[in-house]
Amino acid sequence: VLDSLAELTRPHYADSISTALSPACRLCVHLLHAGRYPELYEVLEAKDDGSRPEILAEDGHAYELWPFFRDPTLDVPDSCYDMTAWLRPRARLSAISWKGPVLELSGRAYIERLGGSPSNTSVVLRKRDIGTELIFPTEATAAPHRDPAGDDSAPDRTVASFSARIDVQTAENEGLLTDGLWDIYARLEQEGLLLETRLGGNRDHDVDSDHWLRLVHGTSDVSVATVYHTMNFGNITLDLCPDFNWLTHNNSCLSFKDGH
Repeated sequence: VLDSLAELTRPHYADSISTALSPACRLCVHLLHAGRYPELYEVLEAKDDGSRPEILAEDGHAYELWPFFRDPTLDVPDSCYDMTAWLRPRARLSAISWKGPVLELSGRAYIERLGGSPSNTSVVLRKRDIGTELIFPTEATAAPHRDPAGDDSAPDRTVASFSARIDVQTAENEGLLTDGLWDIYARLEQEGLLLETRLGGNRDHDVDSDHWLRLVHGTSDVSVATVYHTMNFGNITLDLCPDFNWLTHNNSCLSFKDGH
């Protein structure tokens, strides 16, 4: 039966299918096609016991350590164990407010399935539809710690607490941030891995979900900066509009725009 299954699936097993599978399934298919049926049964038994294997982070990749990883007698490629695309960075917004032209925010972050906490966290502004990217360093506000108030699906994680300051007057080439929508991300670095996630959809209960206006003066112009939560997912976006008088009559900058 396994021989027939291998022959039936081998011609149709494209790279696009392989990358869509979890590491355990990818490994099982490789062993099936290689005719390694005893090893296949061993992997299936390990999968059925419900425990999750450890993760090895190495050279920008994360590997799920199922049986036979780098076993010289089998020569299974590392790609069968690669779960980098399955890792999920998590960030929780703790506070956000204006202090003059500076947007101050703080939060907590971790990468699912990895032990420890991110070695470096930064906040990224990315201009929607254009992709212009501005990176702001963060400061650690506490030592990495267990966080029972974190993501409800994964409580009691080791997280890194961080804070960041975005000066809208000098954010872009030492000048006023250009007009448009700037989506805000948390970028996490840990053990050679670099992952990012939108910020704001996961937030503490006391974080205000309304929008916040700030009139910002540049060298030769004035913009209205609005921070708001997107309608679809509740993530935070910074909206720069050029003309305050036009804004007060048109009011379009205050609408809750679609976003991610």
